[in-house]
Amino acid sequence: MGRGLTDHPTSSEITTFVTNIGSIPLGRDDHAKIVFYSRGLRDSDNEIRFPFNVEMNLNHEYWHLRENDPQAAPPPQTGGAARIDIKFSFGNCLDENNEVKPAPPFGYVPEITFRNQSWADYLAGSRFPALAGWQKNPEQIWDVLNQVTLRIFSQFQFNNQPAQPSDNARFGQGGKGFGWGTVHHAVGSLRMPYRPRLDAPFADYSVVDEDLRVLGTDRLYACDMSIMPLSSAANPVRTLVGLALRLSQHLG
Repeated sequence: MGRGLTDHPTSSEITTFVTNIGSIPLGRDDHAKIVFYSRGLRDSDNEIRFPFNVEMNLNHEYWHLRENDPQAAPPPQTGGAARIDIKFSFGNCLDENNEVKPAPPFGYVPEITFRNQSWADYLAGSRFPALAGWQKNPEQIWDVLNQVTLRIFSQFQFNNQPAQPSDNARFGQGGKGFGWGTVHHAVGSLRMPYRPRLDAPFADYSVVDEDLRVLGTDRLYACDMSIMPLSSAANPVRTLVGLALRLSQHLG
């Protein structure tokens, strides 16, 4: 209990400016949010080819809060072009190096040991092999992300030319890498039965069982993000609904 607190890695964003996609003009008044989901297909080495989702925003300020800080700087002028940003989200198997430790005697603030999600060497050596079977060093990981970025951006045009990353930005350069992580997908401290890595058998221990009952108890159940056996790349809304429906079978 408390061990395995895990979040999922997300990349920095890379942006471009576009005026159209094919014959469809795009400008500052347009908006879209598109998520490219991985299909989990494997390559000839049995590694998952694209073990990530790609989130793309067209004029992202229409998605995020707008004008919530009257003292914030205005958005940059784009000459009427639309702004596109993308970032990559990976899942993450439970990380046994992370732990929520009990508070000291007469204290109430627990100690939390948590790996820095921005360390590409650790992701390459531990997290991505567990998630996808990847045997890639950081440079090879950047190559994959950059290739996918250019592939997506080149579908759009800027003044009749294929769109390119702003300032010629690339992952692995100029501070473009992985972020610190977020709390939105933190899971695992009350884990249900889980696989520690891709294609591994289920581990022989957990905190709750498949019915969400805390092991060793009669009618004590847990149903929130903490029981999830994987920190997912996408928002786990449907997963939580499914778990709630499972819990409902034991209440009443």
